[in-house]
Amino acid sequence: MITAKQRKTVYERDGGRCVHCGAWDALTIQHRASRGMGGSKAAERFSNWLTLCLVSNTRLEADAEFARLGRDRGWKVSRNGILTPAEVPVIDYQGRSWLLDDNGGRSLVSAQIGA
Repeated sequence: MITAKQRKTVYERDGGRCVHCGAWDALTIQHRASRGMGGSKAAERFSNWLTLCLVSNTRLEADAEFARLGRDRGWKVSRNGILTPAEVPVIDYQGRSWLLDDNGGRSLVSAQIGA
């Protein structure tokens, strides 16, 4: 379970905005790699948490096409063990690509996509 302090760190890291659309309000934490049945301690890491608005979070879980976009942009990560969330870049609403670390930070990988 994510604590209030961890939630604040994630929101601050992500600029207080939804990484998909840039919304400022109705924000929530998305688990990039699902916790699975019974939960997983590996899922409770900063690299696995992402800020999304409620609309984007709901679409990511309910809309197959949007979920595909989420996988392409690193908002969702497979739990197959090949790559961890810390190794999969996240592409934000401005087209910037970031690697998220397990200390609540991020590193810019690329300023634009499709350039």
